Amino acid sequence: MPLRRLLGLILNNAQLIEQLSETKLMRRAAQITVGLYTRLTAGGISSANQMESKVKKKITDFADAPPQGSGFFASFREELAKEQAKMKRDGKL
Repeated sequence: MPLRRLLGLILNNAQLIEQLSETKLMRRAAQITVGLYTRLTAGGISSANQMESKVKKKITDFADAPPQGSGFFASFREELAKEQAKMKRDGKL
């Protein structure tokens, strides 16, 4: 509780915040943060698109594989193939 109050007093002091923001350390930390954010968002979009295509390919490969044996996995594979065919007809895949 005392730490919370102390942080509240420090963070609510506009003059102190302004002085801290003018230090080299804080400016450098801000530059690093913005640089990381920019690289991650730019790289994240292309990575997400690549991941989506990989997942679609794996689903397609799994659904197209011949059923092996009987039981849960065979029926699951059949149902997956049916759903995939339905999605292809609807234009969602």
